[in-house]
Amino acid sequence: QLVVNVIEARDLLAEDLNGFSDPFVAVEVLDARGEVIIPAGIAKTKVVKKTLAPRWDETFTIGSASFDLRLGTTLRFMLYDFDGLKRDDILGVVDIPLDLINSEPLPLDTWYKVMKVPGLMTKDARGELHVAFSVPEVSAFAPRGVGGGKKARAAAAAHCEPGKPNLLYVTIDSGKDLLAMDRNNSSDPFVKLSMVGQRHQTSTVAKTLKPHWDEKFAFLVTDPHATLELLVEDEDHTINDFLGRAQLVLADVLEFNVEKRVAVKLLDKRLREDKDRGTLQLRLSWIYDENAEAITSTSLRKKKTQSILQQLKQSMRVASGGDADADDADDDDADDEELIDDESDDESAGDGSFAAAAVRPPLPPGASWLQFLVATIHRAEELPPLDSLLFDKGETRKHSGGGIDAYVGGALVAAEEDWVRTRVHTRHGRRDQLSPVFHESLMLLLPPAPALGEGGGGLPAPVDASFSVNDWDPIGGDEVVGHFVLPDAVALAKTRGSQPFWVNLYGAPVRGCSNNSAAAVRMNQQPAVASTYRGRVLLTLKLRAKSSDAYEAKHQKRMARKLPRDLYPKTVVYRMRAHFVSATGLAQASRTYSVVVSCGLREIASSRKKAASGAVEWNETEESDKMLYPEDASQIPDVFVYLCTGHGEARRTICYQRFAAKALIEQAFEGPAAWVPLVADSAIGQVDSREGFAGTVLLRLGFGTAEASNTHVWDQKAMIEHVNRRMPYQVRVRLHGARALASPDTSDSAKPLAARVAVQCWEEQKQVQTAPKEPTSSPQWNETLCFDVHLPHLPYAPPVLVHVFDQDNARNYIGTASLSLSPDGTPAVAVSSAKQLKQNERKQLPVAHWTPVLFNGDDDDDAGATTRGHVLASVELIHKTFPDETLPDPESLTTPADVAAEL
Repeated sequence: QLVVNVIEARDLLAEDLNGFSDPFVAVEVLDARGEVIIPAGIAKTKVVKKTLAPRWDETFTIGSASFDLRLGTTLRFMLYDFDGLKRDDILGVVDIPLDLINSEPLPLDTWYKVMKVPGLMTKDARGELHVAFSVPEVSAFAPRGVGGGKKARAAAAAHCEPGKPNLLYVTIDSGKDLLAMDRNNSSDPFVKLSMVGQRHQTSTVAKTLKPHWDEKFAFLVTDPHATLELLVEDEDHTINDFLGRAQLVLADVLEFNVEKRVAVKLLDKRLREDKDRGTLQLRLSWIYDENAEAITSTSLRKKKTQSILQQLKQSMRVASGGDADADDADDDDADDEELIDDESDDESAGDGSFAAAAVRPPLPPGASWLQFLVATIHRAEELPPLDSLLFDKGETRKHSGGGIDAYVGGALVAAEEDWVRTRVHTRHGRRDQLSPVFHESLMLLLPPAPALGEGGGGLPAPVDASFSVNDWDPIGGDEVVGHFVLPDAVALAKTRGSQPFWVNLYGAPVRGCSNNSAAAVRMNQQPAVASTYRGRVLLTLKLRAKSSDAYEAKHQKRMARKLPRDLYPKTVVYRMRAHFVSATGLAQASRTYSVVVSCGLREIASSRKKAASGAVEWNETEESDKMLYPEDASQIPDVFVYLCTGHGEARRTICYQRFAAKALIEQAFEGPAAWVPLVADSAIGQVDSREGFAGTVLLRLGFGTAEASNTHVWDQKAMIEHVNRRMPYQVRVRLHGARALASPDTSDSAKPLAARVAVQCWEEQKQVQTAPKEPTSSPQWNETLCFDVHLPHLPYAPPVLVHVFDQDNARNYIGTASLSLSPDGTPAVAVSSAKQLKQNERKQLPVAHWTPVLFNGDDDDDAGATTRGHVLASVELIHKTFPDETLPDPESLTTPADVAAEL
């Protein structure tokens, strides 16, 4: 968080005919690309009329529970001339890098020159802006306009002075000329109001663009510079459509004890005028009332009107006996005293383990101790929007818009029939908004341990706990969002010591993936073979001993208290970087491809390039914006590398590879460029891993803290030159034979098969002509294949790919052996000049090595490559003097005696 005091300006532009302006300032947070970060919000000062030297002296706190200021790059102060319902004129801009502010001792008080905004201003800007920065006294994560409920009202009441205005009445009269969002050329509009953390909502008026509400709301407000936020939406059964947004600063429109009628023009999501969205008619009255807090408290407790679908969902929510109805709004601002049946009360040693029997209260007569593994589900974040309207005939989602009706269930792996789950929580909106809050504890009854005596002081045997996040669907059946297993959950609870931690969810892609395909279901149930990040869950594990007179001997659930933000896992700012070099061996040889590297919802991508003969080059570097993830690297989502076709909503991730973020962090941006073998995404199904090699991509990956990113800067110019500078070579691939080749349909490595071999070097592929007379799992070829190619700096050269097929099998791909061309590879390649070859003076002769034939597919229970035999081969590079140079024919090959005996 950062406290920003916009003090004054001087010598500004005069934009009005009277020789003055009506200036105000909008404070925004920009990312590394110079785009406004929407979750950060926009803070605006009041308007000062008819002056070129306005004084505002207004203070804003930038950063909140929903936005961490560490994700921002620049603070932007946009100066405007207020023109009522017309478009406000831009007076200039002041951009201040946050790193510059952080590098100075705070408080900081400085004048900044106002600059011209390119493309938006015809005149040169002039003047200076006076701004001060300081650190908030208490990081309460409740800045003006953020927060809600009882705490926000109490904060406002604490600053109320008798006789001064403290109660704002807002009457939403009507709307006019709203946008038509439904098929009947109409809308079902309603208005959401928020101010200093207090929120209200009008009823929905059906099928009209000129709604009439005449609904009155009360806000507890003492700050004349507070902002009233208005959001107009069209109600739909799934996700509401955005109609318009507006903001009003009290001081700009109100006088004490005077009711004002105001016409508010609706703007886009960034409060910019993009088209005619219509207007709202309001009545505002700001008064003093000694009962203001009671009035607003009563108002906020009124139930919202629910649509028929919302009532249906509410009636079908899971609620065990004694549970109170939970509000589906973001519970982060709920009052703790509303929670009942809180399990986190007793019988704990403080570190998540069972308390010693000596410190427990005595048991009632006839009662015994029951031991529970308590998994408290605090919240889930970034879940996929599985509730969607548009499906094609194959039940494939066409887009990712919509929402989710999420719940979390859990059980012990040994007793999955005793499954217990939370209530259903509904969320709509963008992916980053699909973050339901649960505050529920799943109490899983542990089996009694043999060593437990009458006191019950021992620990139960190791047991695994299984959890899944699901999307509730009363018609088509519930869908699995993600599934995870916590091995030896009892030991994990003791290790974590009641500290909350994130568990990441993985599954099948949401876009372009059939909902009920076997591959998608398998990915959702087995995260180790999944191809997509699907969100994360924040939970705490504890061990509790409960008396049998108060708790039943079965799995059950209880409400849990809200977890304070300062107890969330500590976070650090990270960055992700990639140098996209090239790809070869692609299954679809002439399509247009891009490579995407993602972590969670954050991603960086190469440009789109067309492949030729299964090879494509990019040779470009990208770095992500700041990303906020846990300091504990094991809680960071995995990093995925995707090979993609299409772009925008039509983009499909046909192949992928997966890395643990922790492993990349350990390299500290110093890892070399490496060839990454891709896995065909079986859920998408555009590439079949059983029919051929999916491809391999050369890239350099970096992932780590922002400090490590700044310390380890890559020499992009050198990398680009190494790839672009090509030298003529002849690549000689010597294939002696293979051993223990296994058909895809059998695990018997001794079963004979008719092996067919294709050798690929960059864009060229050749077939091995020699074939054994009889089927065998250990064929001998003794053949040399020569490729005349232009190679980059050898560490960036593509590997030679030896593809092995079973000619007698319909889905005949066995696997691929990859032979490196780098002198630093294992085994090292033999490199000679053309002159040395002609004069028989080669310093290094090729040495054959056994190289594994690997099958990269996601249809095995375990992730990773499967070895399906070995090939005996070597590679020699002959550096030509010029491209068309003629070289002597390679020597004939014979199988070494020891190898022949083995084969």
